[in-house]
Amino acid sequence: MKVSILSKIISTPTGGGNQFLKALKNELIKRKIYEENPFKADIILFNSFNFLVDGLFQDLIKLKKMGKIIVHRVDGPISIYRGKDIELDKIIFESNYIFADATVFQSKWSMDYNKKMGLKTKGNEIIINNAPHNSFFYPSLKNTIIKKNKIKIVSTSWSNNFNKGFDVYKWLDLNLDFNKYEMTFVGNSLYEFKNIKHIAPVSSKELGEILRANDIFIFASKIEACSNSLLEALHTNLPCIAYSGSSNPEILGSHGLLFSNKEEIPELLNKIVINYESFLKSFSNLKKIEHIADSYVSFFKELDNNNNNNSTFSYYKIYITFFKYNFWRIKNKIKGIFL
Repeated sequence: MKVSILSKIISTPTGGGNQFLKALKNELIKRKIYEENPFKADIILFNSFNFLVDGLFQDLIKLKKMGKIIVHRVDGPISIYRGKDIELDKIIFESNYIFADATVFQSKWSMDYNKKMGLKTKGNEIIINNAPHNSFFYPSLKNTIIKKNKIKIVSTSWSNNFNKGFDVYKWLDLNLDFNKYEMTFVGNSLYEFKNIKHIAPVSSKELGEILRANDIFIFASKIEACSNSLLEALHTNLPCIAYSGSSNPEILGSHGLLFSNKEEIPELLNKIVINYESFLKSFSNLKKIEHIADSYVSFFKELDNNNNNNSTFSYYKIYITFFKYNFWRIKNKIKGIFL
């Protein structure tokens, strides 16, 4: 069995989907089941709407014609996160039903919300969380909070979408006790901070080093299918304070505390400091990328053994979907909005 990922994976710092696919690809290569050329593979994994953005739609049509087993890793819903682009979600839903012989959801929240909005599968579906690349995101050697003048807090975000929690970060910039704490934000920010140190996006290697140099992670993003930023922090054994919404509670588990209102954060920070060693012990059951890759491979083998490919599909529906996507892109280009 050979597997290929139909996505233009890039090495420079970018969004969580690309970062996860890069880590998964690395694990499949280790297992000697990865095929760079999708036309020589048995299983094709395509990702959310990226195959549309990357211009791989025609390749997916050819692969479907060849009878390849097509697996769709679903994101979003996109419109819930962006506050717009419901048309894009509908195109993703149509593409899933037309092409996908099986569907991978990143969290139960994402599965439930996508289905609520109209996504349908062909029955072969599974929930598999994400995990970051273990060469970059691994624990430091500390077994307690480091005794020093100030406790170090860090937050990260590749996207500067407001829903990533910038109202919370702005509030912390003005209200956090900076005599007790110091805070760093890594990524693209909507705001110019006064007290929080801002570092522009860095490589995965550098980000891992920054996370390990800190004590506590604050994650304020409101809408997440399965956040790579949150998982990167967890895999460096940083106790986290995360917003209580979307998939965050199921991803965080026992590795931190949840907040609903930003004013709760100072007290939650105090609780984590007091119980720091207990939170560190909770990371022993965290699923690493090897375990996540095992789940993907097991699912792929099951599909391959059962020959779960549905070669009968409507060319009419395919090209209607393709037309809808191109119309959507042209409309956004006219508005001056690019993906």
